[in-house]
Amino acid sequence: MLTKTVWGVIAVVAVFAPAAGAMPVTVTFSGALNEARDPRGNLGPIAAGTGFSGSFTYESTTTPVPGVGFPGAVTAGSFTVGGNPFALDLAAGNKVELANNAPLGAIIIDFFQVESVLIPAYGYDDLLFVFTLVDFQPPGAPDALDSNSLPTAFDLADFPQFIIDQFVVTLSGGHAPEDRLRLAGDLTSLAAIANPDGPAPVPEPTTLAAVLTSLMLLAVVGTRRRLSGQH
Repeated sequence: MLTKTVWGVIAVVAVFAPAAGAMPVTVTFSGALNEARDPRGNLGPIAAGTGFSGSFTYESTTTPVPGVGFPGAVTAGSFTVGGNPFALDLAAGNKVELANNAPLGAIIIDFFQVESVLIPAYGYDDLLFVFTLVDFQPPGAPDALDSNSLPTAFDLADFPQFIIDQFVVTLSGGHAPEDRLRLAGDLTSLAAIANPDGPAPVPEPTTLAAVLTSLMLLAVVGTRRRLSGQH
């Protein structure tokens, strides 16, 4: 049975030891297609103007890999296009790429892009989901991103201008162009917030080690006191 002293030390360590936890961010979005190519005709009556909506979640504390981005950062995701559901195949690979204040000629850009393989659907395999946000402003103007770390919040107003498609579902280049599904569109709503239902913070290894070390020291002290009292 733990003594009051042991409980006291545990309480002190728990209060003052630093804890690090996951910070999942969920992005919800909607928009309308400006391009709809369904060679097999399996998605029904989709065309330019067809609506899409969905969400994806990424872990904002993912460590970047130089030249790659943030591999495996996406932890969940699905969306519908004209009522047709799609789901991200996270086991097949995904990543987030990001650049804050990157030079592009005479302007600077903020770039945020999610790429993920999709679960095969509607007779198509090798489906790829690409979600891109680009903000380009003259030097010195307000920018969308604060750093080269994954953001924990943003919305559509942070990316007021776009230079490429924002939402794309497509087949890989290994297929003939006439056989590729391509759905591309513009966003009409976008919000990214820290996910309140994400996992609770977990202690860092150093915190756990401090607790174990404290308990071991207290056990040694207690054993010595008991032995001293027997003499």
